[in-house]
Amino acid sequence: MFAANRALLAMQTTARNNTDKQSAGNATENITTTVDSAASSRLSEIIVAGKNPQGDLTFAMLAHLSHKYKSSQEQGRWLTWICPMNIGKAALEEFNFDVLGLRILHPKSEEQIPTLLQHALAAGTSHTVVAHCQGFSYKLYPWLENAASQGRCNGLIIRPQ
Repeated sequence: MFAANRALLAMQTTARNNTDKQSAGNATENITTTVDSAASSRLSEIIVAGKNPQGDLTFAMLAHLSHKYKSSQEQGRWLTWICPMNIGKAALEEFNFDVLGLRILHPKSEEQIPTLLQHALAAGTSHTVVAHCQGFSYKLYPWLENAASQGRCNGLIIRPQ
């Protein structure tokens, strides 16, 4: 389970467990502490409804990330996009992608995505690694978290609902 999901579950549990005797300040403090403990997660997941997980919002977000390599903190590090479909140059230009900061990897099969993701996360050459996939076992997430920490980058998994 992702750290963000754990934080949400912990927040819901904390809210349910707070009695009327506790002040609102204590409840807020408990929630804040719970959220802060999950803030170190380097792996996130976006679940997209519908049949087109490469919608306008997803492209706009990735286009924004493609410019991040210009920042002094991330200079020389890519946005790596593991994308099973072919994306044309016109689509990239339409959403203002900076192709100098973008590396696209095309897996040969869906089964190859977790391994590609792990290698890209651990390499240390990307500020963010994004994978479009159908989803995979949550048992792999600690393995991917470790790879992201090793490579000092963030991972983002985008999958359909």
